[in-house]
Amino acid sequence: METIGPAAPSPVSAGPAFLHADAHFRMGSAHKADGSPCQDYALAGRDAALPFAVLSDGCSLSGRTDVGARVIALTARRLLLESAADCLPHPGDAGTFAARLIASATEASLALDLGSGDLDATLCFVRATADGGVDAWLFGDGLAAARTPCGTEVAIVDWAGNLPGYPAYLADPERLALFLSESEAAARLGGRMACEVRRYLIAHDGTAALTGSEGHHAAAALNGIGFSWLPGAADVAAVMSDGAMQVSGAAWPEVVAALMAFGSARTGAFVTRRMNRALASLSKSGRRPADDISVAAIAAAVQD
Repeated sequence: METIGPAAPSPVSAGPAFLHADAHFRMGSAHKADGSPCQDYALAGRDAALPFAVLSDGCSLSGRTDVGARVIALTARRLLLESAADCLPHPGDAGTFAARLIASATEASLALDLGSGDLDATLCFVRATADGGVDAWLFGDGLAAARTPCGTEVAIVDWAGNLPGYPAYLADPERLALFLSESEAAARLGGRMACEVRRYLIAHDGTAALTGSEGHHAAAALNGIGFSWLPGAADVAAVMSDGAMQVSGAAWPEVVAALMAFGSARTGAFVTRRMNRALASLSKSGRRPADDISVAAIAAAVQD
């Protein structure tokens, strides 16, 4: 597993530690129309020594992934609250974390009579680090974003053929082999790598520029993609489900910028407030999320 960071942030003097965490999710218009449940779920680890926030996005083509996404997110919360260092992803051992996650989630799902397909869901989380920095991890697709003095840095994780690498595949050798075969076949068909990471900078004027990209084979990317920001380089960091890029009539940079436009009020449900305001503003011109959308974020306190 290779840890990749978005375009190197401009170093600034160390700012306040990340103190606040919140998360929110919203059903998309497509699911409202067909009566299916919301398959995104998000939660915040406000009670942790170092705050974190988690989201999971269930696959609409699999089973009861609305339940599975909750199992995945709640299992990740428990692992992140544990103090043992070997349960936390670091460069080189994220695959161990993913394996522990899905093994524990599978055990929990048995009591709910869930099958392996019901756990087909992504896992994305962002957390504060002990040195005052921040890192984010994506298992499957979605995006990570951090607000820096230069603008908002965004890293989008995208899979060929719209076949995300769900942690659930790690628990079933047959499904894993099939996924790896299909993912690499989709990559060859599209003339690309199975998993691609594209990095952008959304400037303060709202314009977005591509700053870098890299590709990964399916087997490596299945173990997670990590991003990190140095202490003081960002005051807000978030992960979002791919629903942030599926708002009808709106370009994704506008949506992400609106979701990251946090003010000075960062206690309590600050992500919920920001998402409500951002989506309400977009909806005034008929632009609404087609897919379920979730945001999980941590923020530093605003300095006086």
